[in-house]
Amino acid sequence: NIDFTANNNAVVDEDSARLTADGRRRMWDNFFKGGRNLLYQQTSALTYTLPTSKLPILDWTSIRLAYGSTYTWTAASLLAKTLGNTIQNTQQKSVVSDLDFTRLYSKSKWLRALEPPKTSARPNASRTPADSLRNKKEPPKKVEQLPTLTGFEKAIGRIVTSLKHVSLNYSENSASNIYGYLDSTQLFGMDLKSREPGLGYTFGLQPNSNFVQKLAQRGLISTDTTFNYQNMQSFNQLIALTATLQ
Repeated sequence: NIDFTANNNAVVDEDSARLTADGRRRMWDNFFKGGRNLLYQQTSALTYTLPTSKLPILDWTSIRLAYGSTYTWTAASLLAKTLGNTIQNTQQKSVVSDLDFTRLYSKSKWLRALEPPKTSARPNASRTPADSLRNKKEPPKKVEQLPTLTGFEKAIGRIVTSLKHVSLNYSENSASNIYGYLDSTQLFGMDLKSREPGLGYTFGLQPNSNFVQKLAQRGLISTDTTFNYQNMQSFNQLIALTATLQ
């Protein structure tokens, strides 16, 4: 499953005073260009379930992989354009696994013999002669013969099969903020001319110091002497394991 959404907010600037003919022309030019971008937000998600249910030897397992990302481009204030824009991204990776050991145990005749036999339903006394005739024509169902276990074997079997269910959740969450970014956003959060900050960043790739230095070398990071924001990056890892014993 793939999900992708993008939202762009823009404003059509116009002169602060009463619009002249030249001012109206500039206003309509800005309108047909889509205005000036203020905020661009992008979200993407990819999930994939491994086809273990199609394999008889692994049909007792369920494993789902997921990848998600967000990207945000925020325009600088017109009062401080030299301080640059702000770009942010997040990345989420996760693995969710469910192991149904009860279903695994059912593949063994010896382990199935641990379960008490199911009592058959009482025959319906209101059956018609036609029902009786139909039952005579149907071949008898073959009943599976399970091994007979001693009390000691059952005790060992109960210990062996005490683990019934296991769930494992693993996730990684990363995020980065880069301030003073001087490029614009046109498609997928990138400038089509410079192709920065790149599809990798807009789809969650986490940058390093070389990434920021590359932007600076291309003149895409603010050099204003009053610029005092610090780039930030975070990483969070979570492992959750639950098990059912009986």
